[in-house]
Amino acid sequence: DVASVGGPALVSGVVVAVGCCVGAVALRRPVLPVAGLLGVVALLAVGASVSLGSADVGSVRVAAIQGNVPRLGLEFNAQRRAVLANHVAETKKLAGSEPVDMVVWPENSADVSPFYDAQAADMVSEAVAAAGAPVLVGTITRDEVGLRNTMSVFNPGSEAGDFHYKRYLQPFGEYMPLRSFFRLFSEKVDWAGDFKPGVTSDPVRMGDVLVGVATCYEVAFDNAGREAVRRGAQILTTPTNNATFGFSDMTYQQLAMSRMLAIQTDRAVVVAATSGVSAMVHPDGSVSQETGIFTAATLRESLPLRESQTVAVRFGFVIEYVLVLAGWLVGAGAVIRARRSGGGFP
Repeated sequence: DVASVGGPALVSGVVVAVGCCVGAVALRRPVLPVAGLLGVVALLAVGASVSLGSADVGSVRVAAIQGNVPRLGLEFNAQRRAVLANHVAETKKLAGSEPVDMVVWPENSADVSPFYDAQAADMVSEAVAAAGAPVLVGTITRDEVGLRNTMSVFNPGSEAGDFHYKRYLQPFGEYMPLRSFFRLFSEKVDWAGDFKPGVTSDPVRMGDVLVGVATCYEVAFDNAGREAVRRGAQILTTPTNNATFGFSDMTYQQLAMSRMLAIQTDRAVVVAATSGVSAMVHPDGSVSQETGIFTAATLRESLPLRESQTVAVRFGFVIEYVLVLAGWLVGAGAVIRARRSGGGFP
């Protein structure tokens, strides 16, 4: 598969190569584009042969919690405690049912932080006790660097465990680029947050399983998933908060990114969203379960664990640089050829 060899970058490159071939054939100049396409096919064949041999090393029973938000729109952040209560209530439904090994909550599911609010801490503890398994909770923390968008593991009967600081923050939302400069034009720049990024994509341990985390916007960055898998992640999760996007296609676009991530890394991906769409994605990119939007729901499923590394995981960054370099060279060659021919691109 193209994505397992070079990730989204190579998928884009193949689409461009095919388009160039079609255009070249239409212009009756097919030699170079066809040769380039054959080179891409050869690369895919080699990559596929290297990627062969991936196999499950076990499975894990996962629950993804979608607690929903009190109402649509931006105002939901003013009702953070209600969002937390929704996720606690949905998680408590796991009590007495078939046991799970881990539970995933969405980003911002506990913005009333259990680290600083006693009532929130009690609510999260009740949910963890009801689940009887580690729960990955989206919350807010602060350290000597500043505010962090954090996914933290809470284990039954013990203190909080591993955590993931969101590394790739959303500009103009979670932080404001060039804040002091743009403040010269409008004080509204301070509506943007001031979160600080994490520095690694280390997986978190939930029971005996290493879980790679790509929080919301991070799913758009190849290195988030690649690094987590290189550091031992056996399964991935993309907790997210899409409530402010309403019924737009954004949440489905993000699900498509999670499917691409699964294929690229050969890992199952658990998508947990505050208001939807939550989903269970298998390593081949297929979706076995999916929730609706703006409804409370719980997804439960046994998903495979894997430890192999695809070509995209091992060498994806090299392929990206090669494609960028190739693009520049082709563009420069086209300009030079056009100038030599007296203007106008062939």
